Amino acid sequence: MQEDRRNILIVKIGAIGDVAMALIMLRGFEKDNITWIVGQKSAPLVEATQKIAKIIKVDEDHLLKGSIFRKIYETLHCWRNIFFKRFDLVITAHPDPRYRILTLCCFKHKHSYFDKNRDLFPASNNFHGIEYLRLIGATFKELNYNKLNLLLPDGRRLNTCKKTIAIYPGGDSSKSQKGLRKWPIECFVQVVCELEEKGFQVLLVGSLEDSWVIPYFKNTAATSYIGKTSILELIATLKSCTGIITHDGGPLHLARLAGCKICAIFGPTSPHDICDMNSNEIYIWGGDGLNCRPCYNGRTFKNCCRNICMMQVTPRQVVREVFSKWQLNCNEDSSSS
Repeated sequence: MQEDRRNILIVKIGAIGDVAMALIMLRGFEKDNITWIVGQKSAPLVEATQKIAKIIKVDEDHLLKGSIFRKIYETLHCWRNIFFKRFDLVITAHPDPRYRILTLCCFKHKHSYFDKNRDLFPASNNFHGIEYLRLIGATFKELNYNKLNLLLPDGRRLNTCKKTIAIYPGGDSSKSQKGLRKWPIECFVQVVCELEEKGFQVLLVGSLEDSWVIPYFKNTAATSYIGKTSILELIATLKSCTGIITHDGGPLHLARLAGCKICAIFGPTSPHDICDMNSNEIYIWGGDGLNCRPCYNGRTFKNCCRNICMMQVTPRQVVREVFSKWQLNCNEDSSSS
């Protein structure tokens, strides 16, 4: 007799990278009927899994930063879609207890959520993907995000015989705390120049909000796709790249979904939270010996005007690490791969 499909409700709204890591939970619900409450910006990722029966999109900016009326409107929007519906399991994949309000008006047999008072709070220095699996009581020997089989559009491919390495140099252009995660733009320029000297084609990636970096690369031969691809088009494009060099940001997680090699640069945030230590992902963590590292506590960064941890990582160090771990040779072309 075939086991009845369970009704599952997942609440995961956050940034693109957070939602990308949370997708691994779907491997624990292969035969179930899933409803997912997600932010509008990350919704394409959830849709591309083709495993969600109903997607409830909320405007995360209104919900998190809007006026009290905007917050009430978005909350009522969620309630209206799940009102009095019965779920075998509700998963609130946020440590902030306010997100549990979104599921108040549905019936739930079991509610699983991150909680400081239980042994179900994201453990520090543990990959968040593993923590999401722990939240649903599942374990897998290998995570294999690229086996989620997302439905992707055709990726953009450069018309070149050279191997292509993607670079994500963008991020918050202001001097806000989030900007502390950025590696200096001048260092990315040096990496691009060195890769080009060694015979590689470089592809700049990012969203329209990252366009501020483009002028810095005007004296290089790098091709810019910044602001020219959707989230899903970027994943498809990264599938054809040898790898990506990035700091802590959304494209890091999209590259994981693409099965693209990753070299990630960290400072104020911990790579142990962001990188899958059981994979071949490369991370370079600046600030060795600094007592303040990591300074990000999950919400805020410490007051820092020098960003020494990120400054300590050199372009030469990054290129050397990439060539060693990715086993690259100078002047390789795609025909030799």
